Amino acid sequence: MKNKILVWLTVAMAASFAACGTAVDEGNSGSSQETSQETVQDSTESDGQGSAQESGSTDAQENTQEGTQDDESGEPSQGQSEELSDTKGQILLEDFLERMENGEGEDLQSLAEGILTNPVCQFATGVFSVEEGLLPGFDNYEVKGFTEGVQFGPAMGSIPFVGYLFRLEEGADVDAFMQNLEDNCNQRWQICVAADETVVEASGNTVFFVMCRNAEE
Repeated sequence: MKNKILVWLTVAMAASFAACGTAVDEGNSGSSQETSQETVQDSTESDGQGSAQESGSTDAQENTQEGTQDDESGEPSQGQSEELSDTKGQILLEDFLERMENGEGEDLQSLAEGILTNPVCQFATGVFSVEEGLLPGFDNYEVKGFTEGVQFGPAMGSIPFVGYLFRLEEGADVDAFMQNLEDNCNQRWQICVAADETVVEASGNTVFFVMCRNAEE
């Protein structure tokens, strides 16, 4: 009887030890799985943050490169174009062309007087007829090839401004006439002052010429 009891106790204790060992293994296995999952999750989040940072850095670099290319393109901005087209000579040229389109070019005297009413002409003005030959602003070059001409500008000779309107014969070489004016004019025809802008243009067979200083001193 005692032997049976000892055997039964021995079997029970062995079973108990086996059950405990299984529980410990399961606990360790569960803990290991949880730790592994947390490690994978942390790694995934880290990779995501790294990818986002790299993407942001790449976008910033591309934007910077695009901005640099725009700056180095050398194309003028809208402000630069407006500045170039708003010089005194260009304003008077636009006035001339507009008046010619409106049919005011029949009489050069009246056309010149109208141009001088432009607000950029801040001086007492005068208009008078000219003939072929030596003209102010061209030194020793004789201006020839026109049938009618007027000079317009300030009444006082100390202001660096001189303008002309020339009428050429029908079929005349207008481009060659304008080129001769541009090649032979002298912006320092005045002794003490000088112009800094020369504008030559034509509407039909009527030629507009101006030498002036863009900003009055």
